[in-house]
Amino acid sequence: MLNPRRRGGGAFDGPFVSAGFGAQRASAREANVQTTVQPGPSFNQPDALGEGGVFQIHGGYGRDIGRVFNLTVAGFAEIGGAGLAPTQATFFGDAVAQDITKRIGVYVAPGVYLDPRTVVFAKIGVAQAEQRYSRALPGVALSPRISGQMLGIGVKRMLDDHMFWSVDYTRLDYGRTQIGAAVALNGNVVDIQSRAITEEVTVGFGYQF
Repeated sequence: MLNPRRRGGGAFDGPFVSAGFGAQRASAREANVQTTVQPGPSFNQPDALGEGGVFQIHGGYGRDIGRVFNLTVAGFAEIGGAGLAPTQATFFGDAVAQDITKRIGVYVAPGVYLDPRTVVFAKIGVAQAEQRYSRALPGVALSPRISGQMLGIGVKRMLDDHMFWSVDYTRLDYGRTQIGAAVALNGNVVDIQSRAITEEVTVGFGYQF
C-alpha cells in the first residue's frame, strides 16, 4: 500500500537518494591533430573503445504536477568508468591510452505516471569527467576535465512506501574538446583534440522520503 499522503497522486513527490550499478561503453576519437614543426593537414586517429562497470550516487527532488506528471531535478557522482583499450596512432605510430572517469553531473527528469507507483522519465542534463590521455613512448600524460550534454530515458517503480527500483539508459556526448595545446611529441608541437562519448545502462535502488 502507498503512504496515505500519496494516494491522491504519484509516489515520487519529494526528495530522494539512490545508488545505481551498471555497465558503460565509451569511445574517444583523437581529432584534428595538427603538427607545427612538420606542417601539414590535420588528421584523425582511430577510435579508442572500452567497456567498464560503473557505480553512481544520485540525489534530488521530485515534484508532482497534477496527477499524471512529475518533474525531478537531481545530481549524481560516479565511481568507476570505462577504461578504453589502447589504440595505435596512425601518424606517429605509438600507442595511445585513454580513460574517462570521475564523472559528476546535474539533470532534469520530466516524467509521466503509468500508475501511482510507476513513472517513465527522460533525462536532460550536463556532466563533467576527467579524460586521462597518455602516450608511453614520448611520455605524454594529460588529464583535462571535459564536459558535455547528457540525454537518457528510464523507469522507476515503488517497492513499498519508500523504497524503489529504477532502470535507465544514458548517453553523454562531450563534443570536440581540446585535450592539450602545444604538446611536445616526437619532435613536433601538437594540438590534440578529442571527441568522447559514453553510453551506459544502470539499475538503481533508492529511498523516497
